[in-house]
Parts: sequence; C-alpha cells; structure tokens
Amino acid sequence: MTTQAMIDEFLSQRRIAIVGVSRNQSDYSRAIFRKFLQLGYDVVPVNPGAPEIEGIACYASVREIQPAPDAILLMIPPEGMQKELEDCALSGVKRIWSRRVLDASSQQFCDEKGISAIAGYCPFMFFPDSGGIHKFHGFVLKILGQYPAAA
Repeated sequence: MTTQAMIDEFLSQRRIAIVGVSRNQSDYSRAIFRKFLQLGYDVVPVNPGAPEIEGIACYASVREIQPAPDAILLMIPPEGMQKELEDCALSGVKRIWSRRVLDASSQQFCDEKGISAIAGYCPFMFFPDSGGIHKFHGFVLKILGQYPAAA
C-alpha cells in the first residue's frame, strides 16, 4: 500500500530515470519528464527507440545507466512491467513509481527484492506547485478514501 511517506521519499531523490518516456512531445510522459527537469531533478530518459529526449541522451535500458538512478518512474504498459522490475532489481534501484497499478506478481516481486513500490498515482498530484486538474484529482481521491495514507 502506498503511503505519503513513500511518495515523499521517492520525490526526495535527485536522480530519477523515467522508463517509457515518449518520443511524442505532447505525450503525458513528456509532460512529467519536463516537470521533473523544471523542478531541478537529474532526469534520465529511458526509451530504446529514442536517441534523446528533450536534448538529453536516452538509454535503451535501466541497466545501461551509470551511475544508477536513485529512483525510477515507470510509464510503460503492463506487459513490460516484469522485465523492467527485474532490470531495476539488477541495477540496485530500491524505489519505483508505476503510473499504473501493479498486479499481484509485480508487487510480490518488489516486496521480495526490497523495492519500495508506489503504484497507480499521478506524480503531478504531489508536486508542490501543481494546480488545477492535478489538485482536483487529489481532492477527489481524498473524498473517495483512495489518497495515500499519511503513515
């Protein structure tokens, strides 16, 4: 279960890889990538089909990144999740955030490997200066009792 403390810990990391960041400049993953850059993070793009994203050299795999990132945001479809989680574990990454909900086997893998896994939340809801729809989204989740617990 995701807690606010897990989110705060993730966002306190400075070197974050984003796996699955799109080549399409108007894609949601690119907006998140740009937001992390704007907030001063050392953001590492991962997309095997792109040589660079926003002028930053792109990696084909998490395992290629040196030094390894402190945390990884996964913006990928469910069918690629297990491979990416295995790459995270092999790279020594202990914090992941999946924009999608993790299935039971992926969550179990993270638990067994000691990987803190945030799943199913939009990072924009937790950025300090996000407004509009992102804050409203968080407000709705609070009303529904689905917002991350404080502890």
